[in-house]
Amino acid sequence: MLSRLSKVRWHPNSKMWSARCPAHDDRNPSLLVWVGKEGRLLARCKSAGCTWEAIVEATGTRKQDWFPPMSETQKQQERGKIVATYDYQDERGNVLYQCCRIEPGYGGNRKRFSYRRPQTGGSGWVWNLDDTEKVLYRLPELLDEKRKAEPVYVVEGEKDVETLRALGLLATTSPCGAMAWDMSYGKVLAGRRVVIIPDKDEPGQRHAVQVAGSLVYWHARKLAIVHLPALPEGGDVTDWLADFKTKEDKIAALVGVLKSVPKWERV
Repeated sequence: MLSRLSKVRWHPNSKMWSARCPAHDDRNPSLLVWVGKEGRLLARCKSAGCTWEAIVEATGTRKQDWFPPMSETQKQQERGKIVATYDYQDERGNVLYQCCRIEPGYGGNRKRFSYRRPQTGGSGWVWNLDDTEKVLYRLPELLDEKRKAEPVYVVEGEKDVETLRALGLLATTSPCGAMAWDMSYGKVLAGRRVVIIPDKDEPGQRHAVQVAGSLVYWHARKLAIVHLPALPEGGDVTDWLADFKTKEDKIAALVGVLKSVPKWERV
């Protein structure tokens, strides 16, 4: 990698190299290059903010070149196994793409998520979304005229949506996890009653604010952000509801929390 860069200099105190960033016209070396804890080569452009992908392309390397070689055991662990799939459909019920829950995840994580779309003119899958239209999960249910009067619960993952659907509730989420809510998603929920239930972590809290901003812009009729009581750090609504035995108990507990939450209402 260093041989592909110019004006390379080693900094022993920080254990980093500096060099000219190859992704832009960098006259004063602003690229930092270092080796991470797991052996991955890392780089950051300080001046122009060039993305990692741009730096990789400009050096003429491949993304996999930046990672250390893996043993066969590690490769098998990285592959993981698909344990659940969630279909994202258009308004007519056609599958646009699918979210796959894979266990184990990368780097020792318990899980990861990957997206794939049906192959055009074939029976297989393509593991990217490219220009595929991004939509809310369970979109046909949200557009069902018979359910327009029901409140919509916005949560942070497909698993949580299915948890609430099992209780007979109308629920949805956006693809690609926290902070991936697109402003346009709020249009589907214009004029609706919406309850946002975030996960208990920093990304979840910021995601809730992002969703709320979109819904205010698109004129949601009623809006509430519900912070579930006694929820442990990193927990979600599925974790919280697991403490209640029956479907009736779960619904009663959720309704009890909702009654105590202030709601923003459009006049």
